[in-house]
Amino acid sequence: MPLRLTQAQADQYHRDGFCGPIPVLSLEEVREFRADLEAFELTQGHPLDFPERSKPYLLFHWADAIVHHPAVLDAVQDVIGPDILVYHTTVWIKEARSDARVFWHQDDAHFHLDPAEQVTAWVALSEASEREGCMRMIPGSHRNGLWSHSDKPAAESLVRRGQNIDDHLTDSDGVLVPVPAGAMSLHNTHTVHASGPNRGDDRRIGLGISYIPAHVRPLTEPRSSALLVRGQDRFGHYHPETRLGAPLSPEARAAHVRSYDLYMAATRIAREPLADPLPQPGFDVQAIGFQPAEIAAGHDADRLALVHHRNMPEPAILHQAQRLHRGGARRHRRRIARQHAVQNRRGHVHSGRDATDHVPPGQDADQAAGFIRDQNRADPALMHHFTGLAQARGRR
Repeated sequence: MPLRLTQAQADQYHRDGFCGPIPVLSLEEVREFRADLEAFELTQGHPLDFPERSKPYLLFHWADAIVHHPAVLDAVQDVIGPDILVYHTTVWIKEARSDARVFWHQDDAHFHLDPAEQVTAWVALSEASEREGCMRMIPGSHRNGLWSHSDKPAAESLVRRGQNIDDHLTDSDGVLVPVPAGAMSLHNTHTVHASGPNRGDDRRIGLGISYIPAHVRPLTEPRSSALLVRGQDRFGHYHPETRLGAPLSPEARAAHVRSYDLYMAATRIAREPLADPLPQPGFDVQAIGFQPAEIAAGHDADRLALVHHRNMPEPAILHQAQRLHRGGARRHRRRIARQHAVQNRRGHVHSGRDATDHVPPGQDADQAAGFIRDQNRADPALMHHFTGLAQARGRR
């Protein structure tokens, strides 16, 4: 017998690839969790955005409580078994009377996991009816494997890469899956789904939690991280995350950035500069999947700032990150790149070859990326030198 789902819901999940709504939160919990989220937004002066929209259970009490909620986990166990990891989460917010939407896609187009048993629990903190832009799903689409997707960024898309299925699906295709506040839906990683704009008078707020059974493994490198929330992990396919202690503490922020960066690297999603570092001594640019062609193209320049942080001693990490990244981060990176180019030409730093041999002149961020990529492996002293320059800049 299912722990939380009705037998009809369990049957529907396996037949159609989704089911819901499933009651999981009390109205008191909905009010408390939404209030916590919106209190943080008030301190920031803007709606929740990345990176906090991603993996918020490592930062906020309300998200931690939801991903560990017994009612949520019981329903998830009904479809994937007792050994459960949180692979990822995203907060999905559509402001009232906005055009924000999510185009037709499958979750596995982002995640690339094997076997395809990941389940998304979409927990509503406000009403998600047709008017508010609830999800639409294509029944049975989970049985057809991964469909072809293309990146089609659009201003109204809540998915930054704008991944969209290469097919002629329309806004009226599929089945509506409305979810009232305090309930959730479940859908399989291969279930084709989308959601329309919010035409209601209230925000549509949901937490999409990607749960996996512990035996599911990643197909991409580097390995991302995951949090064990029920049962045992006897496989060790992911870097283990630690449950949140003090919300928004320096320790919580550092743990969040580590996991966020690993996920972004594994999924190849371009992202914003981060405010906090990732302590990974001996870091190699290629070790997290940034290919030389991508760096040379320039669109990974913002990620370059993370390199020197990964080579800093642990005690200095947070302090230096705050000084280096809050304001003028892009200007700082370019200045550091120029300093490296000068030092390299003067012979102050040993190098196997000049970065300008393979990077177009004048592109400082790209020049530094090539320089770091080549020298990090050839000369361990280089990273100490790079850190020294960054720290000197941070003290100014």
